[in-house]
Amino acid sequence: MQTNGLHHVTVVTHDIQRFYNFYNKVLGLKLLKETENIENTAMKNLYFGDNKGNAGTLLSVIEVANPLFVKYTTDEIYAYSLRVPTDYSLYVFKLRFDEMNIKYDTVIKLNGKHALPFYDCDGRCVYLISDEHNKGIPLGEPDDDSNVDAIHQILGLGPVLINASNRLLTSSILTQVLDLKHTSSYQLAAFDNDVQVFTSGDGGSGGEIHVVQGAASEKKRAANIEQVGVSVTEEVLFDYKKRLESVNIPHSEISDRKFYKTIFFKDPCGIVFELSTKPDFNL
Repeated sequence: MQTNGLHHVTVVTHDIQRFYNFYNKVLGLKLLKETENIENTAMKNLYFGDNKGNAGTLLSVIEVANPLFVKYTTDEIYAYSLRVPTDYSLYVFKLRFDEMNIKYDTVIKLNGKHALPFYDCDGRCVYLISDEHNKGIPLGEPDDDSNVDAIHQILGLGPVLINASNRLLTSSILTQVLDLKHTSSYQLAAFDNDVQVFTSGDGGSGGEIHVVQGAASEKKRAANIEQVGVSVTEEVLFDYKKRLESVNIPHSEISDRKFYKTIFFKDPCGIVFELSTKPDFNL
């Protein structure tokens, strides 16, 4: 069994129209589908991705009733990143952010790759990460209708960062349950401890989950980033279900999310992971 890289990230927002305007008009992401939230049909669920809606390029956003206040605690998905083709693409977006008064920070490195931290319409920190020196899972397909030039478009998910109060437990889930490999570590100024890198599938930025050891916190988990999904084949999805049962990890049944099938579960720190099949948005 193996996972095949990142599949999607799910976030929440109180203002779905503002989110659409930012991610489509500012970042240039393609809106693949607008549907209702399966858990609450009064609320919307938008899917963004590359031109074909390939796994590894998907951002799912769920509308919630209450205003969102982004705050950072432990035992949460701290941030996600979005892949752009080159280092120069970061500069292009930096100029774009200047024109549109979007807040951003100095370019840093995530596991050796240049990355531009910025703050989206809900105030969450997101990283644009350059694919210039990346190997492994390829970028997705550009969208001819995007307002960002094809050579600079966001074409996939990059590393997802997890802040865990017990890194050992989360790491063991990644390696022993989801079959990711521990491949490297690096330093990030936002944290006192080093960041451990775990890789899925063919690896590279499109297959990485980064885990940092955070201090235990009494603060309530913000949950502005709901979950991270990794890609599996439909056959392997059933095998992973059996594995979760064999190690007594509570999990959902195999769920049909309209566009793909999925199982989700929580690790001991409360991080929600999904195992998801090849998407089809031509429905």
